[in-house]
Amino acid sequence: MKQLMKKACALLAGIVLLAGSGSIHPLHADEEKTVRILFTNDINDHIVSSDAEFTVTDAEGNTKRETRRVGGYTYLKSVIDAKKTASTVLVDAGNYSNGQCFDFMQAEFAPDLTMLGMLGYDAVTLGEREFLYGLQTLSYMIRGVDKKPGIVLANVTTDDSEAGQTYTALQNDGLIQNYTIVEKDGVKIGIFGIMDEAEGDRLRGKRSITVNDAEDAARKTVDALKKEGAEIIICLDHGADASSAIAEKVDDIDVLVCCNHYDMTEEPVKVGDTLVVSAGYNSWYLGVLDLRVSDHEMVGYELAPVNKTDNYSASIDAKATGFLHMMNQNFLKKSGYSNSSSVAVNSIEFDDIRENYTEFGNNNMADLVTDSYVRALHYVTDNYSFAIGITDKATVGDALPRGSVTVRDIVEAVGYNSGYDGGPGASLLGLYMTGKDLRMLCEYDASIARDNYPEEHLFFSGLKYTYSDKRPYLNKVIDVYVEEAQGYWVPVTNSKYYHVVLNREITERKTKMKERSDGWLDINFYHSNHILMTQFETAVLQVDKREFKAWRGMCMELEEASRNEKGQPVVSAAYAEARPCRMEITDPDFWSLIKNPSAHEINKYKNWAIGLIAAFAAWKTAKALWSRYKTRKAA
Repeated sequence: MKQLMKKACALLAGIVLLAGSGSIHPLHADEEKTVRILFTNDINDHIVSSDAEFTVTDAEGNTKRETRRVGGYTYLKSVIDAKKTASTVLVDAGNYSNGQCFDFMQAEFAPDLTMLGMLGYDAVTLGEREFLYGLQTLSYMIRGVDKKPGIVLANVTTDDSEAGQTYTALQNDGLIQNYTIVEKDGVKIGIFGIMDEAEGDRLRGKRSITVNDAEDAARKTVDALKKEGAEIIICLDHGADASSAIAEKVDDIDVLVCCNHYDMTEEPVKVGDTLVVSAGYNSWYLGVLDLRVSDHEMVGYELAPVNKTDNYSASIDAKATGFLHMMNQNFLKKSGYSNSSSVAVNSIEFDDIRENYTEFGNNNMADLVTDSYVRALHYVTDNYSFAIGITDKATVGDALPRGSVTVRDIVEAVGYNSGYDGGPGASLLGLYMTGKDLRMLCEYDASIARDNYPEEHLFFSGLKYTYSDKRPYLNKVIDVYVEEAQGYWVPVTNSKYYHVVLNREITERKTKMKERSDGWLDINFYHSNHILMTQFETAVLQVDKREFKAWRGMCMELEEASRNEKGQPVVSAAYAEARPCRMEITDPDFWSLIKNPSAHEINKYKNWAIGLIAAFAAWKTAKALWSRYKTRKAA
């Protein structure tokens, strides 16, 4: 009885201590041995904190938007210290770098990997963002940091090219391993990393890289970990979502931290015997999961907010602030800016594109991004005629905050990715597409990307389309319109060439779009003389022989906006509502069901016609033969 009372009191004390912490399940207060797993994913280069808007619900059920200072390694360290126990393992599932102004420093200083080492991470895996600047830069980043986490990735190999050999050398030197085993409070914990094969399409230097079968690599790695005595096994699955195929098909994984789909798991998702979790993005939350060693059951779970606090590590804050100063002095000043330069004033509530990430809708932040693409094209070419801007969901970053908009905010909004010059910031390409190609691009959006590849959902400036699910696959698009003058929309002409500015990811997806559509969506891009384009780097927008990056285009777009009484540029109220760049027709009339058939649909009609003609011919032949047979029999 005394023992029972003791356990009950301990449990009650634990619940009381955790009140108000945001815990979904009470964290364990049992005497039985547990392991605490602290996890992050998609930190996206958020080295310092930033303001973000959240929807807050009060006790009466009323909701409001609230701005909080969140994220950043300084505040993250405070939360880690508060949650850490003797049996804690600290891991990250990749995409810790790229997405902010610190991109300018990756090759020389590897600020994110440096900070992860200072925070005491045991293991991290690599996401596609870590590969953005190529394999040589990745090697510089990893070799340049003395105190760093263990880096685990089990299913990526490279060829014998010079670039490929730099990655192989990292593996041979033990700087990238298939897995690692750490011991915490006497418990052996195995950790391995996996990259989903679909992420391989997005890797820089992908000609040298092979992303091998993830399921096979996971199964072999789990077997190896078990042979080495791992009692708890954690998979860092880059590219997985909460329905992870690895968790479903590979046994003996206790916890899988998924990454790159942005939805945090308010409660772990049980897939087979595996707990699948995600902490969201931008280091706004730290995941906390307690696992009982004896039966591998979860006994506690929490998503701990990473909020502003006065109780923080001075050394971590000094390091983060030092990186901020270096970035201003060594990089942004070359473009005439600093991290805190105020570009415009904003009163618009922009939609965070990563909320409801799989939703196939419109987005006002993407509207601003595509408009800034067109602005960049006009500036670089000194040609202000009609043009179409195109971007995708993966390239649109953080929503602009209300209040003062700084250069840092703009880089966060459009800075993701590297240029053809190997430097940070997305390359913009000015080229031409026919109306037929634009229609096929919209068809890919509506028929393939919508349900299968949310990161590839498209957004437009100067173009919109209608579609209906009442029409068949690869024939969902009804009409495509272009805005040839302000507010004047006309249907595209299939044979006409349209001036387009877009990011390099869309052009690099050309082959994959063709493969995924079984060859039906063979989209082409052209030079101004209408010759087929094969070398896309020739279309990069440049000023003074330097790439003109997307973030500079947005700076220009906002700086040239109308000004308030203080002379400050103000973000246009036109962005208060998202533009209808794609519109679903839920109840189409008969004409809308059959008009503008795609090549795939025409081919289907052709095959039907051929089949009917063949059937009719066969029937006529059979009838003639039967008639001849009857005539002969009568004779």
